[in-house]
Amino acid sequence: AAPAVAVAGASVAVAAPRVAAPLALDHDEVLRRLGGHRFDARSRIRSLDGETTEEDLAEEIHLQVDAGGQYRLMHDNGQGLGKEVVFVGGVLHTRHRYGAFLARLAGAGEAARLRAEAWATLGAYLDTCAHGIEVIDEGSGRLRIALSAAPRRARRQPFPEKQWRESVTVEAAEGRATIEDGVPTVVALRLAYAFQKAGRRPRVEIDYTHRVTRGVPSIHAPEALPTPVRRSLEDERKRLLGGP
Repeated sequence: AAPAVAVAGASVAVAAPRVAAPLALDHDEVLRRLGGHRFDARSRIRSLDGETTEEDLAEEIHLQVDAGGQYRLMHDNGQGLGKEVVFVGGVLHTRHRYGAFLARLAGAGEAARLRAEAWATLGAYLDTCAHGIEVIDEGSGRLRIALSAAPRRARRQPFPEKQWRESVTVEAAEGRATIEDGVPTVVALRLAYAFQKAGRRPRVEIDYTHRVTRGVPSIHAPEALPTPVRRSLEDERKRLLGGP
């Protein structure tokens, strides 16, 4: 993994996908290589639970980050839910779409974790299917993602909630990535896989695109309310009872 980058909001470790670099870059390294940039990603996930229930979820992620690690992050989905985060001067301003911003000091590594998770969407998709895909270097800064002719066994999962990944069968994989300064700046990906869970065999289809552009306007703090501080119930009880 790349060393931590010295930016506002301490770096935190984010699991990298077990696929060929540079698709495995974490966001600290992207920031180190590009400086300030904008990241725009869109995905659509369609799933069938193995019987009749079908789900369709569209998501958008928009991240603007300056060279010092201050950023604005918007995450929306097709169900009208999402969040917005602005990190400036060590303060996190957060809101659920579209409420008022609440401001508070960021905890250790919290700000870096939020932007790292936004960037890691592609990595999470690829990691699930890593044993069944190939990443082919076509030269001139271009990678091609394809279904593996000789799929490997999915790696063992140490946590019970992730053991379904051991049964993943990758059915389709098709994608392209343009690489600039070692960073995947333009990506288009389609994946389809099935897995075993609770006696059923759900199937998932993913369409994902992202684009990274250099440069970003200055990040400014929005108008925000202070995060409410929870009062001590014991202090209130003493006041009500007239105790010390």
